[in-house]
Amino acid sequence: MKTNAFTLPFTIFIALISILIVTGTASIF
Repeated sequence: MKTNAFTLPFTIFIALISILIVTGTASIF
């Protein structure tokens, strides 16, 4: 299935956004 070719980069993209949000929240508090 070709979905893996899109799912992997998309998952990494979401992970990076989550890290940025957590880092930003930690910086605020």
